[in-house]
Amino acid sequence: MKTIELDELKKIQTDILSSLHDFCVKNNIQYSLCGGTLIGAIRHKGYIPWDDDIDVIMTRPNYDKFIRSYKDDNGIYKLNELSTDDDYALPFAKIEDTRTILAEHVSVKTLGINIDIFPCDRLADTKEDSEAIVKRCWKVKFRIFGKLVKPGRKNSLFKKICIIGFKTLLIFQSMRHLSEKLDNMAKTSGKKDAKYCGCVVWGYGTREIMPSNIFDDYNLVPFEDRQFYVMKGYDTYLTSIYGDYMQLPPEGERQSPHTLNGVYWK
Repeated sequence: MKTIELDELKKIQTDILSSLHDFCVKNNIQYSLCGGTLIGAIRHKGYIPWDDDIDVIMTRPNYDKFIRSYKDDNGIYKLNELSTDDDYALPFAKIEDTRTILAEHVSVKTLGINIDIFPCDRLADTKEDSEAIVKRCWKVKFRIFGKLVKPGRKNSLFKKICIIGFKTLLIFQSMRHLSEKLDNMAKTSGKKDAKYCGCVVWGYGTREIMPSNIFDDYNLVPFEDRQFYVMKGYDTYLTSIYGDYMQLPPEGERQSPHTLNGVYWK
């Protein structure tokens, strides 16, 4: 198998994002870049230099419409989501390039190079009630993290023991079952027209509780050599999660959070 280097990986991810963008525009589905990808778009007009993934967020109605209808006419890209793939076990969607293999140091089935698509759910009319929903969901999400993580070379002996111990406690709970439970909680715990929303199936916990009106409109912004949509209220979103997101982190923290074992063409 031929190894895929970082620059080529980013080009493949951006091509997947372009496919998502074109499909969403054609089918009147709204999306926004999010997380580190959104910081990259606003601060760098592309990837954060040390980042190596792409994150997208959709409000739940847009997410559900996308999951029901997405199809790549060329047969290159595959949608992975709980409702479309019995072997998939994460509470959010991924679109992968099926011509590639991306091996990560986590306990989940190996996919090709992919991008993440997160649902954003309505929560409650107050910050306090919204926090209560997020905290209930976090208890399930923490168990998913426990199933997902593997002890690695960089972990101390104590941390390795803790990881193995926690995974042993969870041995009779499947990751897919936990993800289905969390997905159902996210869809049913909130109020349909709530003033606050948040991505409760993953993300940053209570820091990601936002006014729902940040998704009232979307604007195109440059990302690498293309343009993609971001939510109107991106400053509110990024400030809540990261603080001063325009400030570069210390040099020692400028590294990818992901552990890749290898990236290849099939």
